[in-house]
Amino acid sequence: MKKFCLFILIALTATGGAFAQATLKFSETQHDFGEVYEGDAATHEFVFTNTGTEPLVITDVKASCGCTTPYWTREPVMPGAKGSIKASYNSKGRPGNFRKSIRVSTNDPALPSTYVYIMGSVIDKPLDSYTEEELQRSPVLTAAEVVYQLGKVEQQQAVPLTIAVTNKGNSVLIINSLRSVCNCFFFDQDTERNLNKGQTAELKVIYRPTGIGH
Repeated sequence: MKKFCLFILIALTATGGAFAQATLKFSETQHDFGEVYEGDAATHEFVFTNTGTEPLVITDVKASCGCTTPYWTREPVMPGAKGSIKASYNSKGRPGNFRKSIRVSTNDPALPSTYVYIMGSVIDKPLDSYTEEELQRSPVLTAAEVVYQLGKVEQQQAVPLTIAVTNKGNSVLIINSLRSVCNCFFFDQDTERNLNKGQTAELKVIYRPTGIGH
């Protein structure tokens, strides 16, 4: 009987030790910033808890692109304690919608790798929200002409246009995209997109009334 009881005690001890582990639990795994002004940094902190019985270690954190910079709790997180993953998205020069993932690697045997996500939409910053200093340092786009008279155009005719634009500001002007409100304008996508102070670029455009590309 003594040998049998001793065997049971050893088995229970070994079984209990096998379940001792770190456990990662996030309070949320995605965050929507909504609308973000272009040029602003959108930052969010994902908080997690170690609900296990062993120290939790974040072994690595990687973002899906260089536009997102992650920071995280480096020291081991004790059982019951909290840590965080902070993600900062740089919206400068990135208009439009975005959705970025951050991969989190840990010593949690049940969840060695998991993801958190940030998303939102980058919009133009209102002019009245800039300080005087920011305005002085900003690029300024000007066009030699804003109205072009094409005269009579035949239905199948292709009309080439050259639109000269100049950066009259004090920092680099970046042309992010060239688009028209109809499918009748076609842009030369090889046009110089980065204009230094005082630099002029010629945008090559073809107008086709039928909207047929070339």
